[in-house]
Amino acid sequence: MRLRLVSLLALPAILAACGSTTAALTTTTEPPASVVTAPPTTAPATSPTASPVTSTVPSAPKRPPGVPPGVPMPDPALTPGAIQSSDTAAICTPGWASAHRDVSSETEDAVAAEYGLSSHDGYEIDHLIPLELGGSNTMANLWPEPYGSPYGAIEKDGLEDYLHEQVCDGALPLATAQRKIAGNWYTAWVAAGRPMPSWFGYSNSPPGGSGSPPTTAASSTTVAPPSTGAGAWCDASASPANDGYPGDYHVYVHSNQPNQRATASDSGDTYSYYTDDAGYVVIDLWNTSSGEAITVTVGAARCSTSA
Repeated sequence: MRLRLVSLLALPAILAACGSTTAALTTTTEPPASVVTAPPTTAPATSPTASPVTSTVPSAPKRPPGVPPGVPMPDPALTPGAIQSSDTAAICTPGWASAHRDVSSETEDAVAAEYGLSSHDGYEIDHLIPLELGGSNTMANLWPEPYGSPYGAIEKDGLEDYLHEQVCDGALPLATAQRKIAGNWYTAWVAAGRPMPSWFGYSNSPPGGSGSPPTTAASSTTVAPPSTGAGAWCDASASPANDGYPGDYHVYVHSNQPNQRATASDSGDTYSYYTDDAGYVVIDLWNTSSGEAITVTVGAARCSTSA
């Protein structure tokens, strides 16, 4: 009888202790703002993972400040950025990124469809936070980035290489690099000195060629035909690429010839790319001498500059 009485008196204290334990177990730590933490893709899936997309998607995503028209940017409601690793030593291990790449063709198609594209031809289904900075393979970190743009997939690749080098050299915390590229990759690229893949020993051309216009059936925008004859014009300027090779130059072109092949030529080389919807394009020339004449054609327009 005494034992039963003691048990009953102790019951409130036991229940209070249990409540305290439960509260401690449900306490969570919020992930850093603007970056969704995703589980490693190598971990076995125990249940379907919901896509971290908000229930209300704005019809016209707000453009980040400091980003000129024509620069491709992800929709933050669809692609806020997600990581699978915050381990600097791991992501700086050679081969880490390729070993953790796991994006199926079905996922690429789904990302394109989410952005209103019927095809991702001419686009890179890009990791907003790249794998080499611990980025995730989930759709929250993927977006269609065009190759046929003066500031697109190639330029962002240069920023990715730059940030990876900075992190692995100990000059920049990994979390800071992840936030920079997820928040506004273009301004981060400009602030870094506009790095290009060639600075790090890679090609400045998209896979399979030196640039072709994106071919999609998804665009609902009607592009006006190019002006011809006396109405066509272009402006050009050139500056050193600063990629470690003294003969490499960027040729900056603006024209009233949107979505047209633009060709820059010096005395020994000729390279072409396509203007964007606003008539801008950057063309790279190699082995150009200082002061050498450069001619540019954009559709029916002709202009020139010098290195």
